[in-house]
Amino acid sequence: MQNLESNLDLSFLLETEFSNPDQVLMVKKGEVLLKENQVNDKLYFILEGSITSFVYDSEGKKYKSFSAQKNMFVGVYSFFSGSSKSLTEVVTNEDSKFAFITYSQFQNSIKSSKYLLGKFISVILKELIFRHRQLQKIIIEKEQTFQKLLETEKMASLGQMAAGIAHELNNSIAVLKNNNEWLSKIIGEILKENNSENHHFFTEGFEKGRTLTSSEAKSKAKDFAKKYSISKDLARKFVEAGLTENDFAKIRNNIEKEVLAKHKNWEIGTAFYDISVASKQAAHVVQSVKTLGAKSSFREANQDVNESIHNALALLQSSLREINLKLELKPLNSIIANKGELVQIWTNLVKNACESLRNSGIQNPEIIIFSEQQKTSISVKIQDNGNGIPKEMLNQIFRPNVTTKIGGLSFGLGLGLTIVERLVNSYNGRISVQSVRGETIFEIKLPN
Repeated sequence: MQNLESNLDLSFLLETEFSNPDQVLMVKKGEVLLKENQVNDKLYFILEGSITSFVYDSEGKKYKSFSAQKNMFVGVYSFFSGSSKSLTEVVTNEDSKFAFITYSQFQNSIKSSKYLLGKFISVILKELIFRHRQLQKIIIEKEQTFQKLLETEKMASLGQMAAGIAHELNNSIAVLKNNNEWLSKIIGEILKENNSENHHFFTEGFEKGRTLTSSEAKSKAKDFAKKYSISKDLARKFVEAGLTENDFAKIRNNIEKEVLAKHKNWEIGTAFYDISVASKQAAHVVQSVKTLGAKSSFREANQDVNESIHNALALLQSSLREINLKLELKPLNSIIANKGELVQIWTNLVKNACESLRNSGIQNPEIIIFSEQQKTSISVKIQDNGNGIPKEMLNQIFRPNVTTKIGGLSFGLGLGLTIVERLVNSYNGRISVQSVRGETIFEIKLPN
């Protein structure tokens, strides 16, 4: 449904804003459409062809940032930024054809139609999410490359090669992080100017993200839909946006329009929140690759383990979409830790459980995460109801060279269980696993 709405929004914009035959640009293969730091007041739409975007480091070396093809936008960051400068160099991969609008045309259009602004936000947000996924794919590919390096005998040059990979990725991550910050600010200001009544919901989503798990949202929505005789989908949007029964009384007469408007503001905010969390974790993963052999990393006091679990789950929303997730998190003492390392531990273990459940094909997949304060340590358990780990493999799954596919189950994810064990051991903690058919539990104990 969301893809259909987005396609309709794109078709509308092309027809109303990008259909002027005098505003079409032909660019030959290999030519530069935008230079790095070039002032740009145009938003381009690719009618034919494709482009690749590059960033340069301080030494003038060029690194791929993202790519785009037919039916995608180019110049998004510079067009919507305050400086109007292109942050990357954009080069055509083949003979290409672009339609474009100028910033002054955009300003005139949204002044005359707030409806048009909503269409722009919807389409551009989809574009940014696509680019973010491209970056995630690059990071995964680089991690896989690094895993292969670990298995070679060229350990003497490993540190230098890892530093090169990290340096390359950091350029792209910096672009994502910086532009997410200013674009969220600009979008927030635009939303506030055009609909100040609902701006609060954008702020809540941007600052807190999704505060309910999918199972909690479904449960509350079911009760609310039954009580007030509204559709389950509308009830879900109502509870996700954080609306209350007092709010319902105020908007009862125009319930659908009001809920959809408030939920859309909230959803845009959560999208920026998720990108922010993901970019921070991506930066940490890169640093982990760079310092894999190091004895220690910077750790701070007063770290909240439960909060790090929520951060990890925010990164895994797509993997958890079809899984019933339950959280039984009890109050915990704070610990001295590196938050990125904690998130890395939970992300690997939860994703491991997700893949195990997906491969098992059970009808009601479920993951339960427990946290508990014990006398001298914090215990976190991650439990799933999949097919389990073969008994003969239980003592081997933490070894670096263990086969990653066993009877359809997947173990070596991201930096792998080997790295999870290394991180836990670096805290003088302990990781253990118990598994039978229908129940697998990984338990992490961290001293505090």
